[in-house]
Formats: sequence, C-alpha cells, structure tokens
Amino acid sequence: MARWFGSRLAICVASASVVAGCFLGGQTGTADGTASTPSCEPPPRFPANQPVADGVTPAEFARQFEGEHTATLRWSGATPGDAGAPIADAVITVDVVYEGGDGAGCGDLEVGVLVTITTSDGLVHESGPATLIGHAGTLYFATLTFRGAGASVSGALLRSGDGSVDLSGSLQLIAGNVPGDRATFPAPSTAGSGSGGSSGTP
Repeated sequence: MARWFGSRLAICVASASVVAGCFLGGQTGTADGTASTPSCEPPPRFPANQPVADGVTPAEFARQFEGEHTATLRWSGATPGDAGAPIADAVITVDVVYEGGDGAGCGDLEVGVLVTITTSDGLVHESGPATLIGHAGTLYFATLTFRGAGASVSGALLRSGDGSVDLSGSLQLIAGNVPGDRATFPAPSTAGSGSGGSSGTP
C-alpha cells in the first residue's frame, strides 16, 4: 500500500569526511582575489562568482551537480501501513537546480540549491530548498542536505570524469516522530554495477 508523503520528507545527505569540516568562520581575501578562511567565526559568505579555493567559485561547484540523478532504492521492511507486505525495489530521483545563490563555509563550501525528490513507488514526492556541501576547491564530490518532516536520508553525489553523477545513501521514514522503514540506494545488488547515477551538467 503506497502512501504519499509529500512535505513529510527529510533528507539529510551527509558524509562524515565532509561534515567533519568547520562551517563557521571568518574570511579574508588574498592578493589574487581568492578568499581565504583563517578563522571560523562568524560564518563567512562568498559571492556566487568569487573564487573560494583553487579558483573554484560557489557557482562552479553547484553547477557540477545540477540535473536529475537516480539510483535503485531498496526497502528493508514492509510497506508502510501494510504489515508483512514486502516492498519491491523502486527508483529514487533527485533533481538539483542551482539558481545562482552565494556560498558559505570555512574549509568546506555550502551552496543553496532547489531539489525535487521522488520515488517511483509513490512513497516520496518532495520539493524545496537544499544545501550542497563539499570541500572548498573540489568539483567531484558533494553531500546534499534537505530536511522535511517525514523521513531522513543520508547520501552523497559523486561526479565521474564522463560527467555522470552517482547518487548513493540511505533513507528512513518517520511517522509520529518514530523511526520507520529504511531504504538504501543504490540497492546492494546494483551498487557499483553502474545502474545508479545519471548525467549531470557537462
């Protein structure tokens, strides 16, 4: 029995190696115009087209992960509301749109984007603001943070040399503040086989 969760979705895509960085900080400029981050208080902001590290701007970073990204989704429990009924594999789709916002952070870089997140089984359909997080100067890896009310997800976006973006992570539904069914993507049987991921912005 599929249920529509709409605004009841929380996606928190996170990687320990990335989130471990400091997101608060002061910032100064260098002679070539590149921002530097010697301290972590207060939070610095960077204009969309200002180089932050290694010549990479917030806009360049965010545009690397624009587009529609998909992965196979495998639930570990029963269909929500149907005790004992197994859930078939589905597809999770995350559509990322960058609208030119500025960046922020200290060591790591945060840039706001808009996302639409759906699953092919109809359990999730959500749109709203999200945050891409990556190490300043990096264009191939980012985490994505999106929060709602009915689920939590942890994962990552990894951009390959051919322009494709692999999406991976886990999702947990929440009903009445009680953790519910969990899912992983890509599904274990397809992880690393090339079935997950999609083309991003060239």
